[in-house]
Amino acid sequence: MNVAGLQFEDIGHYYGTLGHGMARKRWGTTRAHCSSPTLGSTEQSGVYFTVKIKGQWGIMDYDFKVLLPEPKKRFVIFKGSKIYIKDGDVTSTRKIKVVKK
Repeated sequence: MNVAGLQFEDIGHYYGTLGHGMARKRWGTTRAHCSSPTLGSTEQSGVYFTVKIKGQWGIMDYDFKVLLPEPKKRFVIFKGSKIYIKDGDVTSTRKIKVVKK
């Protein structure tokens, strides 16, 4: 049963720390050095997935929370970073600078 297919138009990649460093994996493919993250696990708090809803790419975090870009924005803010997504791929990630007063 494909539950994700009912909620999302498309599912792209997952990103995050998977024990051996940063990894990126396309759904349905395998890599010897990557293991699938366990969703909902605090061990995978840096893991997120690219998902498409209503024609717009965003991310789903490890706790199943879906984040879509705000209107007229091309990025999602997640864990102190701006994450830019195009066609299911993260094109860049930029840390948000905190301005001290």
